Amino acid sequence: MKLLSKIILLTLLLLPLAASQDYEQLIITKTSSKSSLKSIKQKLDALHVKMFVQKSDNYYKVYSQKFKDKESANQALNKVQSVFPYARVILHDNEEEIQSKNDFFVGLALGYHKLTTNSGASTSGMSYTLEAGYNYSRQINSTLGYLNTSTSDADINNIYTALNYNFDVSEDFDIYVGALVGYSTLKLKNFTSSSASSAVLLGIQTGLMYNLSDSVGFYTAYQGLSLGHKVDVTQGATTSSVDVSFLHNLQIGVQYRF
Repeated sequence: MKLLSKIILLTLLLLPLAASQDYEQLIITKTSSKSSLKSIKQKLDALHVKMFVQKSDNYYKVYSQKFKDKESANQALNKVQSVFPYARVILHDNEEEIQSKNDFFVGLALGYHKLTTNSGASTSGMSYTLEAGYNYSRQINSTLGYLNTSTSDADINNIYTALNYNFDVSEDFDIYVGALVGYSTLKLKNFTSSSASSAVLLGIQTGLMYNLSDSVGFYTAYQGLSLGHKVDVTQGATTSSVDVSFLHNLQIGVQYRF
């Protein structure tokens, strides 16, 4: 651990001193776990590539030594990509590329949902979700989403915003939890007369994200949403109320970050 701390400290000191120089370097990988750096170093040592580490926000970026020419950098890249396939060559003075965090993202998901009422009855069907969001940091992001949970019995449309917190499980996997607030509308079908309903949407969500690359991730998530819809239904001379109280939604999707 002392050796690892010295490596990180030395890297943090040396990178700013070399900022005025123009040279090529490999950005190899990044990790949120300090303990993973030892394993990464062992792999790079076996490839005869030196490791430099830079701490950024709550994770560590791993770089190679500097190269004076592109040919040397490409030769090292060919070796490194056999173990770290998303490694790439960068120019040290290209700060925008080094600091890029893919702050914006969009997501598309398909799922299965179940609606419950205060009487214990339920209905279910497919769900469709479209989201756009922004990463404030590696841990915190917010989203604006549209969720369609219409069935053969009802048209249900939901718009919401969510605030999420990510927990890094490994270099490739994240677990996240979040809180949602939004607006929901409901219109029953198959009735001669029924009133439309609108309600405030409140809920929670949790999910698992697999990061295929810095730009693409696949996820599965659960959303539990309190809706509070109340619809008056008239059949003949009888009027009754239907309360749609809760929505369970399980979905799988893909996220693109840019």
